[in-house]
Amino acid sequence: MVKIIKNALDKGTHKQILDLVSDPYNFPLYFSSGVASEKYINKAFFFVHTFYFHEKELSNPYFKLICLPLLGLIKFKKLLRIKLNCYVNQKDQIKHGFHHDFTFSHKVALYNINTNNGYTEFETGEKIYSKANELILFNGKIKHRSVSQNNEQARYNININYE
Repeated sequence: MVKIIKNALDKGTHKQILDLVSDPYNFPLYFSSGVASEKYINKAFFFVHTFYFHEKELSNPYFKLICLPLLGLIKFKKLLRIKLNCYVNQKDQIKHGFHHDFTFSHKVALYNINTNNGYTEFETGEKIYSKANELILFNGKIKHRSVSQNNEQARYNININYE
C-alpha cells in the first residue's frame, strides 16, 4: 500500500528546503556512478547528499534544517538512512532498476522537493510523479525504481528509510 501526503510541509519550510538543496554554491552534492546498483548501465548516475547513515548524523546544519521537519511527519522506531537524490536532465527519461533500499524489513518515506515529469514506479506498474511538497510512504518490501525527468534541470527528492 502506498500513501501520498500532499502539501506535507508548510509553504515556508518547503521553500527553505528547495532553496537550500538547489543552491549550487553552498549545498554539497556528490557524484554516484550507479542508481540502484546499476553502475554505468543505461546512463545510470545521479548526485547524492547523505544526511544520516549507520546511526550517525552526517550533515550539520543541513540535518536540522532539512530532515527534522520531515521526521515530524512520520512515526519511526529507528532511522536507517536519510539521503537526498538529485537526478540531472539527460535529455531522455532514464529508467533505473527495480530494487529494495535494504534487504530487511523497513519503511520508506520519499519526499518530492520539486515538480517534474520524473516519477517513482512500483513493480506493480503504479507510477507516482514528482510533485513538489508531496510525501510518499510505502513498505520497503515493495520493489520500486526511479525514473529521471527531462522537463526540468534537476529532480530532487529525499529518501528516508526507517523501521
